[in-house]
Amino acid sequence: MFSKRRQYLEVPIASDHRLVVSEAMEGEVSREFVGDETLSGYPTELFEVTVKENGDTRQYYRWVTKVQRFPLKTVSKQGEWSEEFRRVIFTEQSPFLFELPQRFDPVAPPTTMQPAVNDQ
Repeated sequence: MFSKRRQYLEVPIASDHRLVVSEAMEGEVSREFVGDETLSGYPTELFEVTVKENGDTRQYYRWVTKVQRFPLKTVSKQGEWSEEFRRVIFTEQSPFLFELPQRFDPVAPPTTMQPAVNDQ
């Protein structure tokens, strides 16, 4: 419908739809450097991370790339849980992905689509 009118609508991403991948872990209370390692071809720093979760203290090993500061691998110290990203390729995104449609006019979102104060 918008394409026939030559209009586009910008809608913010809700915070619960955002991919949260960061060097720090949720609830992190301390971090100790263990050493340097190469993982999946990337130089990484290995950390022992202590996290408070629901009143419990848990410990993890976390490998973070030196350049991008991306957590490639996380393993619980007890070995009961792990997460690893494989075949990761870091590359720049094309500016084309962020260009606004040519010869299109923006449309104000309806009030039902306005972001909540917490989502901004």
